[in-house]
Amino acid sequence: MKDRNIRIQNIFYMLAFVYDKLNYSGFKKLGTEDFEDGYDLLGKLFLHACKLQLIRGFPHDYREYTEETSYPHGQIQMTESITQGTLINKRVIVQDDSFSANIPQNQLIKMVLAGIARSKKFPHDQRLLAEKMWRNFWPVRDVRQTGYPRIKRYLHRMGMDGSLLVLLSEILIEGKIFATDDANYKAVDLEDQLMSRLYEKFLLKYYQQRFTGYNVRSAYITWDKVEKDTPELPVMHSDVRICGQNKTVILDAKYYQHSLQTHFDVEKFHSNNMYQIITYVMNESKTGDNEDVEGILLYAKSSIGGNPDGEINVLGHRFQVKTLDLNVKWSQLTEQLDRLIVF
Repeated sequence: MKDRNIRIQNIFYMLAFVYDKLNYSGFKKLGTEDFEDGYDLLGKLFLHACKLQLIRGFPHDYREYTEETSYPHGQIQMTESITQGTLINKRVIVQDDSFSANIPQNQLIKMVLAGIARSKKFPHDQRLLAEKMWRNFWPVRDVRQTGYPRIKRYLHRMGMDGSLLVLLSEILIEGKIFATDDANYKAVDLEDQLMSRLYEKFLLKYYQQRFTGYNVRSAYITWDKVEKDTPELPVMHSDVRICGQNKTVILDAKYYQHSLQTHFDVEKFHSNNMYQIITYVMNESKTGDNEDVEGILLYAKSSIGGNPDGEINVLGHRFQVKTLDLNVKWSQLTEQLDRLIVF
């Protein structure tokens, strides 16, 4: 994300909307501080969240293990005991499970603590605190960063990727903040994929608070007039759908490096995105609560190429293609969002 700047304080506010807990337990106080750079912000957020986790205690789960023992327990693996000759020494191989803190979620947190403690990009006091917290994770096995993809797959498969600590860990690791270079970015160099997730979740949470009397959610849209013999159609899942009394707005969040595509040196809207939002709107107008449906493509502002800003009407429906500038004061950012959708 080197080609897109985000005001550091705004990352905190976006996280605060997505995770309500940032308004409590000392997080709210962090929001009033001035951060030297993105490392300072993410370090303070992660270490504070980690501190709260240590106060509550480690998450535990049952972990399966296999061992050779003289005291049988769990399930005896007789075949393995015979083939490995353990019975000669009056020992057997058993398979059992234990309620352990040595689980992938804790391994990920310990991995990040070790990275902060070693990285000179973080303030000295944060590095010392990270090292101190790392020692408290003695029941958890050390895992090198090469083991991160395996841990990530497990957490996502088990639905454990929604916690604040896991998200911050992914940002710190996949944002290459522990890379061994001397760059000192004043805006955090985050992977687009991770920021895209935060961007989508933030917009949904913001409009849920903005339109409290409306039905605001990330919703599936039903296809209109699908015959029984119709082949499997792609799922239509909107990032934000706001249903008012007489009007519905569907917003699709786009976090791209290039907000426009170029064809013969002419910049145009991304055709696939336009087809997608038009399809969503046309089907929602037939299968949803309101016939009056508006579609919005909202791109995060990029420093590469142009930034979309247009409005068109298709078959009686209004479509906006807009850009949200994330590198402005928070009050200016929210003004952009408030102007975008009006009922």
